[in-house]
Amino acid sequence: MKAGTAPRVLLLTPMFNGRDGISLVSRMAAASLSAHGFLVDVYSLCAEPYTDAPPGVELWSAQNSRYRFASRVASEALKISPAHSLILAMHVHLAVTALPLVTRGIEMSIFLHGIEVWKPLRPRERMAMRTASTVLANSAVTVQKFFEANSQFGDLHIDLCPLGIASCAGAVAEPFLKRGRFALIVGRLVGESRYKGHDILIDLWSAVLEQFPDFKLVIAGDGPDRRRLEEKAAALGLSEAVTFTGLLSDEKLERLYRDCEFFVMPSLAEGFGLVYLEAMRAGKACVAAPGAAASVIEDGKTGVIVDPRRRDELLRALISLVEHPQRTAEMGAAGYERFRNTFTAEHFSNSLMNALQFSEKGDAVCAE
Repeated sequence: MKAGTAPRVLLLTPMFNGRDGISLVSRMAAASLSAHGFLVDVYSLCAEPYTDAPPGVELWSAQNSRYRFASRVASEALKISPAHSLILAMHVHLAVTALPLVTRGIEMSIFLHGIEVWKPLRPRERMAMRTASTVLANSAVTVQKFFEANSQFGDLHIDLCPLGIASCAGAVAEPFLKRGRFALIVGRLVGESRYKGHDILIDLWSAVLEQFPDFKLVIAGDGPDRRRLEEKAAALGLSEAVTFTGLLSDEKLERLYRDCEFFVMPSLAEGFGLVYLEAMRAGKACVAAPGAAASVIEDGKTGVIVDPRRRDELLRALISLVEHPQRTAEMGAAGYERFRNTFTAEHFSNSLMNALQFSEKGDAVCAE
């Protein structure tokens, strides 16, 4: 680190140690900033399942209280030095709470993830966006849909910062499910996430079984919508063909990625889709919908891009992958190479630091 006070980043996030995408991106951002010599204070709105944080990162939780969160952030305006401090808001709603800090001259960056900004922003959110020194987004689709919903920001520059994930630590244990060939979908089972495609897959699976009676669908994840989906599968006579695993540890989920034939999530509303990277890291072909996923998955090479509203086309894609396992495996191998060359945690860290231009902010540089 150059001589002088170590720079500090106040990272504002809905949750830090959750299983959702914003939590994961928040952890990756904090780890990257810490590795570059920043002192990182994470302020989390929600109650945390545990309080672990990487070295150099301090975690504080508002325990689901918006008042506590806003009060804590506002109190920082009286303490921290604008010359050695930065704000990274991982959600535009939380960026509003940082306005007292911005008025003191502290630079703020805002990270856009997807559907949270695919609708008109409220007045204070628009104010936060206008005061941000840097705005980042995970994909061109997120940017496009943000502009479509908020045309008054047509002059706003947004830097792309594609996501990345760490490589697997090593070999994993025996199969989690001893059940033969299966496709996998991973995601929270909540009403507001029905766009991910669980219903469509359950609707189509009887047709898959007509040609491949032993080919199963595994649904990993949990949430209040699980019971409805289980009842739907049972009503269609699919209780033996569709397995619901519930919430899994990272290690058990890794086994499912490793052992599945291919990954499928025909979601029409992804801002990016970290689960596709997890599947590619495991060397699996992916089936996804048009949109942000098409910037991750190369249609016909590392997987298949197909509009789930055209159910016949989606069914044909599924049948083709089941019917040609060698070709499916080749797509998976190509997907792994694409992950390794483009979507690792190191790639994300480099994109993040370049977009934030921290090298121009005085002490915010590591010197080798």
